[in-house]
Amino acid sequence: MKPKERTQERLISALISAPTLEAAAEKAGIGLSTVKRRLKDSEFVAAYRQAQRNLLDRAVNLLAIAAADFAQTLHRVATDLRALPSSQANAAAKGLHAFAKLISISDIEARLSELERSAAILNDRRR
Repeated sequence: MKPKERTQERLISALISAPTLEAAAEKAGIGLSTVKRRLKDSEFVAAYRQAQRNLLDRAVNLLAIAAADFAQTLHRVATDLRALPSSQANAAAKGLHAFAKLISISDIEARLSELERSAAILNDRRR
């Protein structure tokens, strides 16, 4: 790997993990003016955004893996007769909210798929 590529990777990692540009510069071992200049470079910004998306994808995957455990915990608290009524109500409300959100997302995905399919058919007809 070239030194410039290593510096870019260090800076991207620092930007993702540091709370400020100053802290990121220090962590990456470069000056603040270099950080600001790199953030104006469209290729660097694209690589930085991709790294952020990759990090978010990993976080989403971890949440998906744990979703069944979350649901079981909500169910256990909501149905535990020894739990405080406020805890039961809170768990039930959160469970219902999550369920409603999943249904909404599923409906939106189905509608979007249908729109994409229709747009593809229209595009094929125009050719």
